[in-house]
Amino acid sequence: TVVPEIQLVPETTEYTATPYDITYTVTTGAAGLESVMVNGIDITADGKCTVSGNGNYVFVVTGKNKISSTTVVEITNFDYDVPTVSNIDLGNYITVIDGASVYNSDVVVTITAADTGNLGLKNIEFRLLDENLNGVTEWAEYDENNKPVVNGNFKGYIEAKVTDKVGNISPTLVSALFMIDTTTPEFKSVADTTTPTNESVEI
Repeated sequence: TVVPEIQLVPETTEYTATPYDITYTVTTGAAGLESVMVNGIDITADGKCTVSGNGNYVFVVTGKNKISSTTVVEITNFDYDVPTVSNIDLGNYITVIDGASVYNSDVVVTITAADTGNLGLKNIEFRLLDENLNGVTEWAEYDENNKPVVNGNFKGYIEAKVTDKVGNISPTLVSALFMIDTTTPEFKSVADTTTPTNESVEI
């Protein structure tokens, strides 16, 4: 009695967020192959099946002699967990004007992000938005060891996103509205002080 056998070859064994194929070859007796089923679906004519999530995949091979064999494959290498940006910290502001946190010097940006998946983060990116939430800079990579600095007079937001090592991308997070005003106020007199007087002078 010849029991049919199946040999399975996955397209990848690395962690992934992309569906992939498992190809198969079958060995049977002289009667030949009748069917290959995976989780109840007939894939006899395909020579492969596409997997898209973690779990058990049950392959049942049946020969034309009506003898079957069952192989259970456990898939564990899918990572669909989306990372998150949890906080954008701009440091201590001096006051709030019209809903904007006000700074009178350069602002150092600290971005906190995390991944609940298997491999961790690939990179964090950020950009500046104006006060109408329009992008004013291109996306740039965030470096925890060389934190970005916003300088000069500016009013707007910081937007950030994070990508994990299998390519899942977080929703973006936008900071609170902030304003940098480094302008030193100047006193300008408009009084005519060239003519001596003993009366009050408006300046």
